[in-house]
Amino acid sequence: MANVGVRSVDGFYSAPWANATRGVPGTGVYVAADESVDAAAAITNPPLGILMNDPAQYEHASVRLIGSGGIVRAVAGAAISIGDEVTVTTGGKFIAYTRANPQIATVNYGWGTCIKAATHDGDIFELLIGKEISTHA
Repeated sequence: MANVGVRSVDGFYSAPWANATRGVPGTGVYVAADESVDAAAAITNPPLGILMNDPAQYEHASVRLIGSGGIVRAVAGAAISIGDEVTVTTGGKFIAYTRANPQIATVNYGWGTCIKAATHDGDIFELLIGKEISTHA
């Protein structure tokens, strides 16, 4: 799927959705090796942004870019408190970044800060998108 015509305009990015499972709005995504977009499945996937639509496989995904700032609705993978910095877990869902979190490895990408809390896995919360990608070792 090389040369798929990806583009970035005013803080948004568009490329074909790679996954056979329909995309979930509010999940974290990254650019796959073939230049398509897929759900970030590991904390070590370099972040691209937040999926804004629900594309089927090969349909164009609309992504709000990390670094563009702004507030988006995102999907929690666990409880997240206001002020927590977040990273991704399986399926592109977000979890709080803490040193005590057993999923955190040696490299972790910060995606932004929670400004409206989530209580459970699957809850929608508000995420202030980071102005830059932060890494933690």
